[in-house]
Amino acid sequence: MTLGHYGKKSLYSASLQKEFADLVAEWEVLWGMLGDMEPHQVEASWRRFNEKGTAVTKLAPNELPLDERWRDRSEDEVSHVRQAA
Repeated sequence: MTLGHYGKKSLYSASLQKEFADLVAEWEVLWGMLGDMEPHQVEASWRRFNEKGTAVTKLAPNELPLDERWRDRSEDEVSHVRQAA
């Protein structure tokens, strides 16, 4: 993989982080307003946030494909930690 691919992935990851940070802020506002909202308003907001989250991650599998070696290494490390506990 070329250095350019890593740069592109870095930018995409940073973009995802920003979009998720924005979603977290919106969720926190919703959480603070729950007592003042009607159930249908809460449900509508939840659906909107859920759709936003889905849209944010829609291209993630293509832009940031899973590296099988890292996945295997992570699973091995988790297994060792669990066995040591």
